[in-house]
Amino acid sequence: MINAMARGKQTCKILKEIRRQIAEANDIEFITSECQYQGDCLGTCPKCEAEVRYLEQQLERKRRVGKAITLFGLSTGILTIIPPTSLNAETLQCPKMNWTITADSLIQEKDMKGEAPFYGPEKLPEFPGGIAKFIEFLKENLRYSEIDSIANNTYTDVQFTIDHDGQVINPKITRKTHPKVEAEILRVMSLIPRWTPGMLANETVQVTYNLMLSFSAMYGPELRITYTRINYPNVYEEVPVMPQFPEGQQALMQFLAKKIQYPTIAQGDMCMGRVIIQFIIDKEGNIIKPRVARGIDPYLDKEALRVINQMPKWKPGELEDGTKVAVYFTVPVMFRAQ
Repeated sequence: MINAMARGKQTCKILKEIRRQIAEANDIEFITSECQYQGDCLGTCPKCEAEVRYLEQQLERKRRVGKAITLFGLSTGILTIIPPTSLNAETLQCPKMNWTITADSLIQEKDMKGEAPFYGPEKLPEFPGGIAKFIEFLKENLRYSEIDSIANNTYTDVQFTIDHDGQVINPKITRKTHPKVEAEILRVMSLIPRWTPGMLANETVQVTYNLMLSFSAMYGPELRITYTRINYPNVYEEVPVMPQFPEGQQALMQFLAKKIQYPTIAQGDMCMGRVIIQFIIDKEGNIIKPRVARGIDPYLDKEALRVINQMPKWKPGELEDGTKVAVYFTVPVMFRAQ
């Protein structure tokens, strides 16, 4: 397990260096820190994902004002120069599919028939008026004028949960910034009205959101929801002994590489990148409730889920006393156009 975590940490460091190079090449201020994530790391975690989102946001701003954008993906052995019309940092999307994850619905929009992949509960929690109104509420209540001098050109993340009654609970800053900025963000979080709770299998479920906030003198505050997670009962996020694929992480990577089949129907769109799959490894080591946490294309998302569902039993996670428990796990599945 230590070796698996070490490999994941090394991947994390490589990707962080790539992000730094992208930022430097595009004259973007990029402030990062040593990863403190203690779980079994496959090279990505909420902190890494937030950095990617920030970089995407800054690149998009430059594109809007007509500046040339340079992205490169050194860790995969690919040197890619991406035109401004198909921006995305580290995860490359499909130029012909015309779909996005929207703030209004958090559901995939696409120019094709068929259902979008499963991103969350059957019914996501709903802010009165929708997610767009939620973002508007935050902006209207954030006293930016009181913190603009210390918040300028910074970004942070806040995590919060919508409970079974629709109340916002456990708001916490997951990316540290100036204490006054943090206090103002948490003040606004305390004002959020009740949501309609999320539903799964006709029962209410708690859903955790991660919200990224960035501040700049030119654009003011900008907010984006970067991921959601269903909070199933009796499932742990981290345990002393994390679940492990049979024979370790290298075997997991080999399994994925062997099983993945690039869908023929998607080859014409030349889609490539990472599909992030989240699932639960129960106390018997079974893979349950796999879902697309971050997709790139409906067909590739479906293929990633197919392969995850073929995985053998894992060695389950354990508490300090050796009790086997269910644990959340996230795996990135790589696709390259063939």
